[in-house]
Amino acid sequence: MEPTPVLTAPPPDMAHERQLLAQRLAVARGDLPADLVLAGGRVVNLFSGQIEELDVAVHQGRVVGLGSYQGLERLDLGGAYLCPGFIEGHLHVESTMLCPAELARAICPRGTTALVADPHEIANVMGLTGIAAMLQASEGLPVSFYFNAPSCVPASPLEDAGAVLSAADLVEAARHPRVLGLAEVMNFPGLVAGDPPGTGQGAGLCRPALGRPRPPAGRPGPQRLPHRRPG
Repeated sequence: MEPTPVLTAPPPDMAHERQLLAQRLAVARGDLPADLVLAGGRVVNLFSGQIEELDVAVHQGRVVGLGSYQGLERLDLGGAYLCPGFIEGHLHVESTMLCPAELARAICPRGTTALVADPHEIANVMGLTGIAAMLQASEGLPVSFYFNAPSCVPASPLEDAGAVLSAADLVEAARHPRVLGLAEVMNFPGLVAGDPPGTGQGAGLCRPALGRPRPPAGRPGPQRLPHRRPG
C-alpha cells in the first residue's frame, strides 16, 4: 500500500516566535546589539532608486534594520553594493533537470534567493506523494523554495498521467506553509468549454476552496520590509 504523503508542516511554537520577534524589534530600535552589522556598504534602495551608505543590521539570520547600528560582529564591506535578492516568480524545477539542492547551488551565486515553482510535472507522475517529495527535498537550502498547488493534473483528458488531482487534493496540498497559491491552468480549451472536474481542468476552479486568500500563480507572497533606523 502506498504511504500517505506528508504535506503538513509542524505547527509553529507561537511563544517562541513572539520571543524572537521581541528580540528582533529590540535590535531594530537599537536597544540591543545585532548579531552582525554589515558596514561600509552601498545599499541599493529599490523604492527610491537611490544608493545609500547605511549599516545593515542582521539578527537571528534576518535583516532587521538599516541605519546606524552596533553589533557583536562588524563586517566592513569596503564599498561593496548590497541589494535584495531576485525572486523567480514562476518555473518548473523538474524542467531544469536538477534536484532542488543543485538548482539552488546554480542560481544562488547569481543573485536569486527565492523562487515560486509549479510542481505539476512530478505531480503528473506521482500525485500528492510527488509534491511532498519536492517540499522535503527543498528544505533548508540557501534559496527559499515556494510552490503553487498544480491545478491541471493531468493537463488534459488526452494525457496518460500517473495521477489525478482533485480539488480536495489541492486543498490538502495547500495546508503546507510553503504552498502559496494555485498554479496555472493549462487546459484552457477545457476551461472555456466548462468541462467538468476530473477532465484535466476542473481542479483549477477550486481556488476559493483553498481555505485562505491565495495570490495568483507566479506571484510571490507578501514581503516584510526591515525597520529603517535614523543614523
